Amino acid sequence: MGEKRLQIIYGLDVLSPLEAWEVIFDYLMKQGVSPTASVKLSEKQIALNSVYEYIHKSNRKHFRVRLGEIFLDYGAVTAWKHVLISIKDESGSFEGGWDELASDFLEKAIFVQAWISDNEYAFWQNAADPLQYEANGRSYEGLPMKSNGLPPPLEQMEIDISANPGRRIIRAGYVEAIGHRMWLGPEFFSLVPGAQRDTLLSESWFHTLELENGVLELTVQDEPFVDDVTAETQNRLRAILFPYTYWR
Repeated sequence: MGEKRLQIIYGLDVLSPLEAWEVIFDYLMKQGVSPTASVKLSEKQIALNSVYEYIHKSNRKHFRVRLGEIFLDYGAVTAWKHVLISIKDESGSFEGGWDELASDFLEKAIFVQAWISDNEYAFWQNAADPLQYEANGRSYEGLPMKSNGLPPPLEQMEIDISANPGRRIIRAGYVEAIGHRMWLGPEFFSLVPGAQRDTLLSESWFHTLELENGVLELTVQDEPFVDDVTAETQNRLRAILFPYTYWR
């Protein structure tokens, strides 16, 4: 199965690091993970059931916990007025459980948005530094290039990702990003210029479900976007979700 990632955006101060960890820990327990499983946190190896106490005592405003090939992150992007929670699975362990995890977070607090993506596709759709390609032995010949806009001697050419259908753009309070599965909270429509809830509900080429908490659940296809074969679908979705900035 492909390596996937669930990203969740909350407003600042809506969900604390400890509250986020409670949701993640409870989910892992339901999946049968041992509470004493060894995890990596801040370069330290500790037991899974010790993470809560560690976050609490250190008064951490962010965390990254690695459990095997699963990466669990929480961080406040204060300059952009939101919190990002990321659950990246490189093992396939979460396969089939993403919906449940998103629902668990919704039960804790209503988020702005959430979406699922394919790790590799999302990475290369947002890789602007040629060094990323060189380090991975990957050619960027033929890709559009542009200046990074810095004055000499800092100026250099970078890959222009502005037209990539899978591009990810950070905005104030939210992130411009799409996925084959998405959840949009009520606040999404007050934050995103031009986004209309009724427009999404009227579309028939993807499935939209209204949840009891006012969240819209979107399903465009069964599996994540992984290449430009679905570029037209991705761009069509972006144009509906982010109509005022789609071409910028």
